[in-house]
Amino acid sequence: MVDYFFAGGPIKEVENLIESEGYCRLFSYFNELNYLNKVRFTKNSIKGKLFVDSGAFTAWTKGICVDVNKYIEWLNTNEEHIYLAGQVDCIPGKFGEKSSMQERKKAAECSWENYLYMKSKLNNPNLVVYTFHLGEDYLFLQNALKDKSCKYIALGGTVGSSVTVKKDFFNKCFSIIKKSNNPNVKVHGFGMTSLSLLPQFSFASVDSTSWIITAANGNIFSDYGIISLAEKDKYCKKSILYLPKEIKSVIENNIQKFGYTLQELSESYKCRALYNVKYLHYKVSTFKCSQNLFKNHLF
Repeated sequence: MVDYFFAGGPIKEVENLIESEGYCRLFSYFNELNYLNKVRFTKNSIKGKLFVDSGAFTAWTKGICVDVNKYIEWLNTNEEHIYLAGQVDCIPGKFGEKSSMQERKKAAECSWENYLYMKSKLNNPNLVVYTFHLGEDYLFLQNALKDKSCKYIALGGTVGSSVTVKKDFFNKCFSIIKKSNNPNVKVHGFGMTSLSLLPQFSFASVDSTSWIITAANGNIFSDYGIISLAEKDKYCKKSILYLPKEIKSVIENNIQKFGYTLQELSESYKCRALYNVKYLHYKVSTFKCSQNLFKNHLF
């Protein structure tokens, strides 16, 4: 079973659902530190796994660097609450500009050095996850796999890339892993919004903000793909109004199984977010490798 970590800013009702049901959650140290300290870590009844990402990419887009030593100190203080922690990785070049080959090489070297440094300073070295990025020389992935103490790695830098690019990247990475001396290393997929790809690869875990972004745009997940309930999309192919009557009936019945009505989801962003979380957790928890999550996908 794949651990599906729900990422994105907290919504009280969604957090209550995730905590009570024991779903996996990802928060950013850079973005959500106050929430983690003041809310999440003050509760003793949370059953789900917590992945803390350093937020280095978001910091980079703002021209800021995450202080690796402060991050390490914070992780050591709160390690009892944390299942996994993303390393402070280095992002090449400047935000908005295409990075050079030399910048990517330097960033990859920096990420590896940061990973080793964090492992040496953490009370629990197994918390930290090394990240290999799309666009980096595969020699860095091969080098990481030579380290038998490397129990968990992450594949990142794919957000915004086409499904074809992602698939090629994952194929190459998993092929290298399989042929390495560390073939059983666990793999996490950062920003894995391409659910059609998920059953095709042996990820131990993934994270995604798709539940909240989809809801905010007036959409929901379904066995027929993403369906729009928004008035602005009523003439679009993905609109619920565009679908054949029999398919709309199936979707409405499935919505009811998760405790909602079509009208509630049409009117409430929070209900859509809650529904998406329930739906995605159910789908991912029941899929098998090489299956298509959305057999009836229309779009």
